[in-house]
Amino acid sequence: MMIRLQTTAFPGALQTGWLFLLLALWMITGAVSATANTTLPPAPNPTYNPATLFGWDGSGPMPTGVLAICRAEGNCDASGNKTPSYSGHNDPGNGSKNYGWCSANTRYYPTAAQTHLADCRKHTSDGIKYAAEDMRKHGFVPEDRINMEIFINYVDLYNQSPA
Repeated sequence: MMIRLQTTAFPGALQTGWLFLLLALWMITGAVSATANTTLPPAPNPTYNPATLFGWDGSGPMPTGVLAICRAEGNCDASGNKTPSYSGHNDPGNGSKNYGWCSANTRYYPTAAQTHLADCRKHTSDGIKYAAEDMRKHGFVPEDRINMEIFINYVDLYNQSPA
């Protein structure tokens, strides 16, 4: 069914109606643009403790940060299953023997084959500290979940080259 407006009976009323509609639209868009220019506080992001990304005792599933570094080092697959290089491989950079999920190569402990978990914990705790400091310096909040990927990548870069 189509409704047809007769413009001959009330031509002034239709013109007034259109003007009123245009005025209403103008007022609404003006209010919207005024609201859009108002600074609103940022919506809170869910938070987490960045240290939990790397705290792993060798049992159970790997936390996200551990899995990311282990995978990047080639020491585990995407599911967290250890590859042969987890148990030891030569570091292509300095030729030393690497062990574990972070490719520990006796940075802190003389017998990394037995203490790679402790070595990785120590090394990543330093990376966590530096990552958090640097991110804050550049305006990022490491505890916001939206920044988790940046945080993990930063710690991975520290793991690659701590100097």
